[in-house]
Amino acid sequence: MCGIVAVIDCSGPVAPETIDAMRAAIAHRGPDSGDTLLRSRPSFAAGLGSQRLSILDLSPAGKMPMANEDGTVWVAYNGEIYNHCDLRGELERRGHCYRSRTDTETLLHAYEEYGTDCFARFNGMFACVIYDEQHDQIVIARDRTGIKPLYYVEREGVLLCASELKALTATGLVAPEIDPVALDVYLALGYIPAPYALVKGVKKLPAATYGVYRAGRLELSSYWQPARTDRSSTRSHHWPVLVDATRAAVSGAIERQMMSDVPVGVMLSGGLDSTIVTAVARQVTNKELHTFSIGFAMQHSALEAIYNYDRDYARHTAAALGATHHEIVAHDTAELADHLRWAVRQIDEPVWEPTFLSIYLISTLARQHGVKVLLSGDGSDELFGGYPWYPALVRLEQIERIPGLAGLLPLCERLPLSADLRAKVRDLRRKYRCTIVAKYHSQYGVFDVPTRARIFDRTPDCDPVDAIVGPLLAKTEDWPLSDRFAVAEFALWVGEHFNQRLDRMTMAASVEGRVPFQDNAVVDLALTLRASDKLYGGVGKALLRTAFADRVPDFVLQRPKRPFAAPATAWMHGVLKPLIGELLSAESLQRLPLADISGLSGLSTSIGGSQPARQEQIWSLLHLMLWYEELTGAIPRSPLVNGTTAQPASANVFHSLATAIRPS
Repeated sequence: MCGIVAVIDCSGPVAPETIDAMRAAIAHRGPDSGDTLLRSRPSFAAGLGSQRLSILDLSPAGKMPMANEDGTVWVAYNGEIYNHCDLRGELERRGHCYRSRTDTETLLHAYEEYGTDCFARFNGMFACVIYDEQHDQIVIARDRTGIKPLYYVEREGVLLCASELKALTATGLVAPEIDPVALDVYLALGYIPAPYALVKGVKKLPAATYGVYRAGRLELSSYWQPARTDRSSTRSHHWPVLVDATRAAVSGAIERQMMSDVPVGVMLSGGLDSTIVTAVARQVTNKELHTFSIGFAMQHSALEAIYNYDRDYARHTAAALGATHHEIVAHDTAELADHLRWAVRQIDEPVWEPTFLSIYLISTLARQHGVKVLLSGDGSDELFGGYPWYPALVRLEQIERIPGLAGLLPLCERLPLSADLRAKVRDLRRKYRCTIVAKYHSQYGVFDVPTRARIFDRTPDCDPVDAIVGPLLAKTEDWPLSDRFAVAEFALWVGEHFNQRLDRMTMAASVEGRVPFQDNAVVDLALTLRASDKLYGGVGKALLRTAFADRVPDFVLQRPKRPFAAPATAWMHGVLKPLIGELLSAESLQRLPLADISGLSGLSTSIGGSQPARQEQIWSLLHLMLWYEELTGAIPRSPLVNGTTAQPASANVFHSLATAIRPS
């Protein structure tokens, strides 16, 4: 695991100071070592930089940038290739000589042997920049589901690349200006999917994509995409076969991702997914397994039971599975605002959920206990039908087959219904027989299309979100509605939101985050599943529950579905309310490149009102304004420590328990 940077210039040498500034901005990603490669050719000059977090082969043999045998191909690489041992054997038989035990060298030799076809052979998470003298080109690439990030800027004769946006802005070559199209996408979704980036002129390399930079031009190609597979064999009477396949795929993925020369732990919420990861990891390791969770100390003690739901389950789960458990506690004191500012800087681009702060705290706790790798359950809900809206989408598809209902729905809204039932009728009317893209907007949108059209002063048919969502949904045109949404949600919500927050927050603590449910074998299996398989017997994640019933404690199997979350509502109404009022005022919002802020400026005053704004709208804007302050230098930056921004020192805000909870 590392942070990588690169500058390619067709007009002259790359200044080493530029690479140094970029590396310093992301030193937290790789505090163990760092180095720079500078090369010049008649066609271009290249500077590659790396900050290494040593996970495999801790010796100097694993340092980067790394060269092949004759020094004609070099790579700066971030990630892990979990099938690298299998690939290594094949490459050695083909005559490649290794000087380390790293997967970095496997990527290098695989590129030599197979060219850009190598990326489709990898099972793992990665982003890389390859300097190739043999073919006079630069190659960049990103893994199948977008677990590892890669930003880039392409200008005439220049290509800049980096693991994080802040490394690009550190060069002084990228102006601190918001891209209005990316801002529109952010207000729609609450995160910013590739290829967009919130800084003007910057793009994200999409998942499952590689690019070849030759003669001053970057050409992108996709090497994998979620596609329809043979779904005819997944009928319910094959249930035992599916259960066995699920158990094998998930167990194999977790075992592969235990690959490490440093301690591996688990981010444990006590939910089904992280419990499965813990149970399998505990079985395959002969070492002590450490698990980590977060709790919250609230000024109003009555709220503590509500927001410590995950922590309590995690304690019991770790004890039942024989893991050594650790907790960190977050206090809702005034200093929380300073920590939120700091965390927003680290996450690189804003996302609406404040859960990323919890991930960072858990990661710091893991690092304090010597654990440099954390496994997470991200991706399971989307692949295996864990959310309650999947059966709701199945019902919607059934309802849409009822003739004549369109004329009855407006009448139903006028009936003396309860507030809950009236809301359901209104939601059904919005979604009933509308286009699939309109359904997606209705299901997942933060700010709706009319609001965004007004504040950006444009017509609704120019929505940039449609350019992302439309083609993605079109690829599954003949699938059931819930399956189509699941694929889109996995590509967008998981690939572009969950993966961003996990990568940035774990790496901010110099910890590697891994996601076994995004393993190639698990994803490929999930794409064969029907909604009826995922929701077998009307139970969410029925396959996972059945496949691991003998590994997971009964109290976890019976636990109601709860998202991994921070006490967002309590913070919003309590300790963070003054900050929200300040940053979401009309005066503050005026600084954003928007045509009309009238639809936004009243949100902060709606907190606690009779018609409060939706929580995700307030958090989206708060994180956007905190991020914009940092980007434009509107507030002083925190002092730098070892090249990265120091966390505010407020010991009374966060503390870990004095003693670990050890298995009996």
